Amino acid sequence: MSPKSPQKAEWFKHLEYSAVGIEMGLSVAAGALIGHGLDQYLGTKPWMLFLWFFAGVLAGFRALWRTLQKLKESTREDQPPSNPNLSEHGPDPKDD
Repeated sequence: MSPKSPQKAEWFKHLEYSAVGIEMGLSVAAGALIGHGLDQYLGTKPWMLFLWFFAGVLAGFRALWRTLQKLKESTREDQPPSNPNLSEHGPDPKDD
């Protein structure tokens, strides 16, 4: 199977989209861990945890937004340009 085969390209596309869930979860977990560590170090319990947890949530949604924009662009590229003068069956005979 060549690297440019449609089946392999589709597989990579699905893999990229499934990685968004992992990235969201890791962003939240990393934010919570950083916040917890800072709370322990600075004695500000629980404020840094809340701050960094929500920063992780925002980072996860940012990753989701980037992936959705990429999906939107790839969908737009796959569609042929539309011509309003043509129907599914060719030119409209009334236009003559």
